[in-house]
Amino acid sequence: MLDRPSLAAALDAAAERFGGIDVLEYSPAPHAPVPGHTLAVPTEVTADNLQSQLEYLVYGAPAAARAVLPAMRQAGAGTLLFTTGGGSVHPIAMLGNVNAAAAALRNWDLHERRDQSCGSCWPSCSASPE
Repeated sequence: MLDRPSLAAALDAAAERFGGIDVLEYSPAPHAPVPGHTLAVPTEVTADNLQSQLEYLVYGAPAAARAVLPAMRQAGAGTLLFTTGGGSVHPIAMLGNVNAAAAALRNWDLHERRDQSCGSCWPSCSASPE
């Protein structure tokens, strides 16, 4: 998610190998420590610890969508699913910076759904329950 050109290249390679991508499911979640990736309660959120969450949770989503949307538009079908945590809707204090980034991803997706230029592609965002 942090290397957006590699993300786009990986999706291009997957589309080539499997004959296309019908569904893109985007839900970045670290399974190992990520340098600079820390949790902060709202009163401890800084530009730096928020930026790292935005880099990790948000910025890859448009890159991934841009990689698959042209083929989906051409096919006249496709689904984009972006998954965030429940804190994007119902904030959890210990995840102040994560909630802000997750809410940004959810907000971007809500606007993407209203943008009719997706054609027959269906963007959707799922916020896991608390």
